[in-house]
Amino acid sequence: MGEKLRIFDLPEDTDVEALLAGVRDRFRIEQTGPIPVTRRYLDTFDWRLHDAGTALVFEVAPQGRTLRWERLSDRASLYTLSLKTPPRMAKDLPPGAFREALTALTDPRALMPVVEVRLREFRVAVLDRERKTTARLFVCLEGEARSPAARRGCVLPGCAYAAPVKGYGKAIRKLEAFLRDVAALPEAAGHEFTRALAAIGRTPGDNFAKLDFRLDPKERADRAIRPVLLHLLDTMRHNEPGLRENIDTEFVHDYRVAVRRTRSILGQLKRIFPPEPLAHFRAAFKWLGEITGPVRDLDVYLLRMDEYRAHLPEAVRDDLAPLGVFLEKRQREAHAAMVAAMDTPRYRALLREWRAFLEAPLPDEPPTPDAGRPLRDVVSERIRKTHRKVLREGRAIGPETPAEALHEMRITCKKLRYLLEIFRSLYPEKIMRRLIPAVKSLQTVLGDHQDFAVQQEALQNFARQMAAEGVAPVETLTAMGRLEAYLAERQLQARAAFAESFARFASDKNRKRFEQLFKP
Repeated sequence: MGEKLRIFDLPEDTDVEALLAGVRDRFRIEQTGPIPVTRRYLDTFDWRLHDAGTALVFEVAPQGRTLRWERLSDRASLYTLSLKTPPRMAKDLPPGAFREALTALTDPRALMPVVEVRLREFRVAVLDRERKTTARLFVCLEGEARSPAARRGCVLPGCAYAAPVKGYGKAIRKLEAFLRDVAALPEAAGHEFTRALAAIGRTPGDNFAKLDFRLDPKERADRAIRPVLLHLLDTMRHNEPGLRENIDTEFVHDYRVAVRRTRSILGQLKRIFPPEPLAHFRAAFKWLGEITGPVRDLDVYLLRMDEYRAHLPEAVRDDLAPLGVFLEKRQREAHAAMVAAMDTPRYRALLREWRAFLEAPLPDEPPTPDAGRPLRDVVSERIRKTHRKVLREGRAIGPETPAEALHEMRITCKKLRYLLEIFRSLYPEKIMRRLIPAVKSLQTVLGDHQDFAVQQEALQNFARQMAAEGVAPVETLTAMGRLEAYLAERQLQARAAFAESFARFASDKNRKRFEQLFKP
């Protein structure tokens, strides 16, 4: 389109009728309003739509109810659809280009209400001699912006915005010039979505903090590590409401990643913590992993159902439907058990004690030798040892090596990856951009090998449980057997890919990068 959306503030003393009369005097127009409008803006918990430069809005107006996906830069509509209620997931939309595009960007995250705008507005179409619309003007009277949980709204100042129409650049510039130079309206910044967020005191991304730190390599280790651990704790707390409400699968996933990273720090850098609290919190976070694990496992199987169906002959794909119903029931049961565990005094005490430990003043005298060392020295030493362990384990794996050895190596790779990701700011970014993907690539091959083995065993267990409950038709058991055969073949392929993947990781160039970057 090439034209940027221009927004103009309406000062409190603006005579809106006079403003519209001025528009009528200078342009051929069609006007409606003022009409009551409610716009509910939706986004994922991690702000995927906003980060893509777009806004998804469900609008309720006298003309009807509409879901519109538009660009933030010029408010141009990417997709529009008449709907009675806003969707919870992109896949809830009717089949078509809108659903496909939205699913590609947001899946598997849910669409959550972020802010709601209530106001009255005039809608003006600027016409040419043939009565074709060449520009649009929206005059929004003062309204309110309200967060989903709030009972009262915050004042949203009035504004006017001129929306361009493709192919009519001269018309939009003429309309903008009138608003700016004749009506003397001050130009503002931001889409209505961002203005509404500001009105309720929010900014995009405020509930989703990425693991991005600028750590001081020379700071004493036990002090430097605390902001990282507090960040991970805050990530858990931010994800907990969505996890409890079972909004989408990523809340459990992100919660568990924060738990795993915390456990990795406590395990890999254990010599910077006093022994007694270290043992207590390592056991406590292991318990957190245990109570959230079953839900995540079942989420993964449900997410893979489409993939499972795709690898069966089309004629028998529907035979897996009972498996999906069985998994959904088990997921609800596991979720209820997880929430019950999180409602216990043990859980509340853990979070309270952990925060108190991290926020407590540090003693002048480091409690352990590593606690007083520079952070980079401690981390580099641990990375060196973990990297050498990966090489040692990888070189010991051959064609006849038991699968358990690959699983152990996968765990070691995960520990190395977490160390590199958490502490990447201590090292040159250019080199870290090479090392982290190298570890990820190897871990993916090892993870695939393990996952295919676990899935085969899980399908066998599901088949036994479904048969015992009388919910497994013969056709379903047969389809599940076909899946096991497919997964076994994929496991063999992953095993065959390991040698090449490890050779790339253990190359002289990679090995020298590790040695030079993390040397004492």
